[in-house]
Amino acid sequence: MPEGTAGRLARVERLRTGRAQASRAKRATALATIEDLLEAGVRVSFARVAREARVSTWLVYNAPEITKAIHTAIEAQARDGIALPRARQPLRNQSSDSLRTDLALSRDEIRALREEVEKLRGRLQLKLGREAESATSSELLARIQEVESANASLGSLVADRDARISFLIEERGTLTAELEGKTEALRRLMFTTNSDG
Repeated sequence: MPEGTAGRLARVERLRTGRAQASRAKRATALATIEDLLEAGVRVSFARVAREARVSTWLVYNAPEITKAIHTAIEAQARDGIALPRARQPLRNQSSDSLRTDLALSRDEIRALREEVEKLRGRLQLKLGREAESATSSELLARIQEVESANASLGSLVADRDARISFLIEERGTLTAELEGKTEALRRLMFTTNSDG
């Protein structure tokens, strides 16, 4: 085999190996990101995993193990609710753009949670109204017991949602303060730089 051909084959093999390693690393990062989002009490979605893991949306939709993990996480959050985070991570090294993004995501999540609670209440009221119109008194008594049980479960869900909303409101305040502090520090730095010039 000519020497030039052997060199080309070796380079191609190195490239192939490097790409395979990079692909494995991206997949591992995406899977770890899903776990991190679950532990942090953040709603899991394909777009959020791609953004947080800094991988392409093509990867999260087309890598079977990542797609399956995201679907599993979404189903778990729909079934069990979104867990409250164990501890808040420090914001020391976040940029102003990152803080603005976090603040916008927190606002969106608060709005989504409030809308979800209102939809659940509305659906429950409609269902109860329809059932009450067509039921006998004995059926109504049995249904009242079921409703009381369902109400207790819904109360627990609402309490979880309220706790999450409270946490996000507090986090939004912290992010806003952090952003304002960084903006003020940047303004002073620019003023000092202009003064020195």
